[in-house]
Amino acid sequence: MASAMAARAKSQSKGDLATTATRVQTGFAGFLETHADAVRVGAVLLLILFSLSFTLTKSLWADEHSDITAGYSKLLTGDFRFAFIHAQGNVIYGIPLLLMRPQFPLDNTCWTELYAKEGMPGWTHTYSAMECEYQFLFVMNPGKERQMLIAARLMALLMGVILLLVAAGWVARAYGKAQAALFSLLFVTSPVVLMRTSTANVDIVMVLLLVLSMSQYWAYTQDKQFRHMRWSGFWCGLAIAAKISPLLIFFPVMLLYPLLARMFRLRVRNPWKVALVFLLFCWLGLNMGYLFQGTFVPVGTSLAKDPIIWDKVATVARMESLPGASFLLSIPSPVPYYFAKTLGFVANDILYGGGLPTYAFGRVWPGPVPWYLSVLFLLKSPLPLLVLLAAGLWVARRRLRDHASALIILVFFAGFLLQLKNNLQISVRYVLLAFPLAMMLASRSVEVCGDAMKEGERKGAGSSRPIRSAKASASGSVRRLDFLVLFCVIWSLASAFFIMPHFEAYYNELAGGPWNGLDLFAYSPFYGGANVYNVQRYVEQNNITRYGFHEDAGLYPTAIGPGDTGVPCVRTPGTYFVGANALRPMDTQCYRWLRSESPTAVLWWTIYRYDIS
Repeated sequence: MASAMAARAKSQSKGDLATTATRVQTGFAGFLETHADAVRVGAVLLLILFSLSFTLTKSLWADEHSDITAGYSKLLTGDFRFAFIHAQGNVIYGIPLLLMRPQFPLDNTCWTELYAKEGMPGWTHTYSAMECEYQFLFVMNPGKERQMLIAARLMALLMGVILLLVAAGWVARAYGKAQAALFSLLFVTSPVVLMRTSTANVDIVMVLLLVLSMSQYWAYTQDKQFRHMRWSGFWCGLAIAAKISPLLIFFPVMLLYPLLARMFRLRVRNPWKVALVFLLFCWLGLNMGYLFQGTFVPVGTSLAKDPIIWDKVATVARMESLPGASFLLSIPSPVPYYFAKTLGFVANDILYGGGLPTYAFGRVWPGPVPWYLSVLFLLKSPLPLLVLLAAGLWVARRRLRDHASALIILVFFAGFLLQLKNNLQISVRYVLLAFPLAMMLASRSVEVCGDAMKEGERKGAGSSRPIRSAKASASGSVRRLDFLVLFCVIWSLASAFFIMPHFEAYYNELAGGPWNGLDLFAYSPFYGGANVYNVQRYVEQNNITRYGFHEDAGLYPTAIGPGDTGVPCVRTPGTYFVGANALRPMDTQCYRWLRSESPTAVLWWTIYRYDIS
């Protein structure tokens, strides 16, 4: 009789646990599981809707000048040396321009008229001409400016949609359908992601290639098929060709992953073979990226003779002083030169730009690590994403040791180190990859704690009271987590709709108003405004009456308005200024008077408008 009662109690407890699991599955997590495909399709439609609202504005933003022009010039001339700093990712934005055939000043007349007379020491003929052409491609093609910009931005939107589909597919295979659905919702409600899917930029192309590489690497850990490693290396090589950043953060992590995985108590079969295959196909992808135009250009010999000066990019003279750099520069291949240039890039920072102690103690910021965290998590990350990231890590704390999570965490922290190396700039490009990775980990917050229920059943074997206690604890935590996930998703969607006007205000404020863009909107990435004076001369000579100058707001306060070429050291009524990050504490005395002013408008997150009347 006693055994029969015990069996009945055990059967009843199992039934209660099954009922609890069923109730959980009918909640929001269960909804995502049941309607995962519909949610992912809806997320794609939302991404298109959100991005198009920014794409249709007329204003050119930041590096769109150079990326669109460089991509078009590469396809037009077959010469990839245009804007090699951003490498080959911008080729994608030149494709629609080939159909329009806008005028492009290949004869360097722009440089002859504006730059030659100014005597800018240290700047080469080629690079000065390219920068001049960037500024005026849209001005030289009246009537086509809007069509060219929208066509290029639609390519960025296409890259964003493909990235969403690829990343969500990886999450579905690694974690589950519900996790993929939640990831999709988080992806389309991140303003940082939306900014890059609505503007012509290299970063969205680079991130897409990196996610492709990571997903293929993970696929190898599941079925041990080396074809995945070949594709992983190939996509990584293309990502490095698209932009240099993966060479600094992503490539070392992926190459050393068979060793780094042991920190997570994971093993990779044939580690040396894996590393060799990845390295070989990464090299192949890198070369394919440079040969995309169909013309092999021996940059190693042609550009090595032209010293290029650009803030943190070392001159060839400095690079040649490094061991082995002169040999690499003599090889007629673009790839060794690019590696040598990167070596010079890092060495220039350490030897000539203040070095690691400068970054460690802060040249601009009072403290690098706290400020980086505040920028990444408070200014750029939606708070719902942070909450779900913490919840996802809490849910996965006992099952974190899987290859997908290990790859994500390693690359995420490698990006953190790169951010420190870049002197904590607030630019989205340095942290863009961190957001999809954080969303992947956050997606695990929809797991229904089945392991906790099973553990409660195991601990309660032989006694009904512990089973009920474990059951109540598991069901309560799952219900609370289910409500938290639903609340954060609604919060994210509401935030995305709320931030839309701020996005448009940010664009239109700099461009002259909605649907009424300036005749010339010049963006200068060079510190000190070296080319602003020349642009102003061009404006005067060509009777352009509506224009604006935008100095790099990420580093200095910015003056915008006819005739303004920079922020003066004295109070200047009658104009307005745009500064980033509430005028970061520069060492100069010049901006103290402006720092005492209160902003009249906050455009987007960290951009402040100061009206000095």
